[in-house]
Amino acid sequence: MVTVDGSRGWSWDGSEDAPTISPSILVRAVRVEGGSAELERILETYKLPEDRERMLADKRINTVCHSFVRAGRIEFLGDSTHPLAGKTVDLPEWDMEKLA
Repeated sequence: MVTVDGSRGWSWDGSEDAPTISPSILVRAVRVEGGSAELERILETYKLPEDRERMLADKRINTVCHSFVRAGRIEFLGDSTHPLAGKTVDLPEWDMEKLA
């Protein structure tokens, strides 16, 4: 879920049929062996955008999903680490009433 009210950096064009969200959405997953204290230390280490290259080189990072949502389609960028990297797919249908 992405907050699109502008308070966290993302905006939405208001379209329910073919939405555009900007800027890109970057999700990172971290494999942590040492529990919540270790997770907090790792997240603090990589909190700045400039830390991206070091983060990608860290073997504890096992998933990256980076995408744009434009005109109702999800464009998965090449730095994603899943099978949809480099592909574009239609945004699945959702019930706006359930989100309200």
